[in-house]
Amino acid sequence: KTATVEIYDPLSRRLRLGPPLPRPADQVVALTVDDRLYAIGGADDESSAPDVISIAANETQWSHRAPAPGPLSQASGCVLNGKIYIAAGPSAKCPGLFVYDPQLDRWDQIVHPASQPPSAPMCTAFADKVWVMGGRGKTGGQTTTYIYSPASGKWQEGPEIPLPVSWAAAADANGRLLIAGGAYEDDRVGTFFNTDRVFLLRNER
Repeated sequence: KTATVEIYDPLSRRLRLGPPLPRPADQVVALTVDDRLYAIGGADDESSAPDVISIAANETQWSHRAPAPGPLSQASGCVLNGKIYIAAGPSAKCPGLFVYDPQLDRWDQIVHPASQPPSAPMCTAFADKVWVMGGRGKTGGQTTTYIYSPASGKWQEGPEIPLPVSWAAAADANGRLLIAGGAYEDDRVGTFFNTDRVFLLRNER
């Protein structure tokens, strides 16, 4: 766990230190909305927390915002239409999909279609919807994709990911949905392995 914040400049290809987090933590979900950076949840040596802190590029200290509905770790998130969506499972003690409105500084819960949402899923905004993919459930790694439409308030199942993976990065890469990295469990040896695999959603058009 660390409170260190590093800022990378792609133009100079250099790192510099930023204002440290108020407490050391890992598994923090970090997202930007309207030029503000939000750091959500995370775990220290004691437990995970619901903390939400925010900072702008010209500020030197983090400010606290309305906490999440419960402690969050092994979670992921995305930004869609100015709102933050956080997907988490039972290991976070706050399972489901939650939406944070920075303008109102308020959290709301979205009922998840799974009776037990997966832990450590991938989450990204794609095609004006929130995609929650993979993660871990009762029976190990998951390949299911859940797609939530804020416009209709409804869920649908999407294409399964090729192999179970958790803790990976997901993003809209120039109009293509991409999953990179993460970890998977090999039942033959009973342990986790980090992976450099990349999945790209096939464009059928």
